[in-house]
Amino acid sequence: HSKPFPIFKKIREHNYIPGRSVDFQGVRTVTSGQKNLLQLELRAMYQLTDAGLTDVHCPFLHTVDISGCARVTSLGIRFLVQRNPNIHCLYLNHCRSLDDQALYDIAYYVGERLRVLELDFLPSMIDPAAALQHLSTQCPNVCQLSLARFFSEVESYDASRRRRDTR
Repeated sequence: HSKPFPIFKKIREHNYIPGRSVDFQGVRTVTSGQKNLLQLELRAMYQLTDAGLTDVHCPFLHTVDISGCARVTSLGIRFLVQRNPNIHCLYLNHCRSLDDQALYDIAYYVGERLRVLELDFLPSMIDPAAALQHLSTQCPNVCQLSLARFFSEVESYDASRRRRDTR
C-alpha cells in the first residue's frame, strides 16, 4: 500500500486525463489518503479496473466521472459508492462492463443524495427497465438523467410496437 504524495494533502479536485493508459496502481497512488477530494475525473482511463477504485475513500467527494472506463465492473461501482456516500454526481457513460447490479448499488448507497446520473451506452444491462424503475423510486432527487442508448434497439422496437398495438 503506497503512501499519498505529501504535496497532495490539500488537493480538492483531481482531473486525471494525461496518461490514459495509467493502471489501477497509478490511480491508487494519487487518490489514496486524499480526504479533501471533492471531484474525481478518471474519464477514458482504459486500464482502470475495479482495483483502482477500492481505495478511493473521500468523505467530501461529490462528483465522479469514470466515463469510458470500460474495464470497471459493477463491483468497482459498489466499492466507489459504498466508500464515498456523499457522491451526488456520477458519470458512467460508456462503462461497457457495468450491469444492472451497479444501478441497484448506486440506489442503495447514494440514492437520496444523487442529483446527476449519466448512463449512456451501457450494453451489458440485463433488465434495464427494472433497474431504471428501481432507481426512479430510490433516487428521488435526481434532476439530470442521461440514458442515450441505454435500452437496446430490440427493446425500443418492442416498446414502440406495444404502444401501437394498444391504440
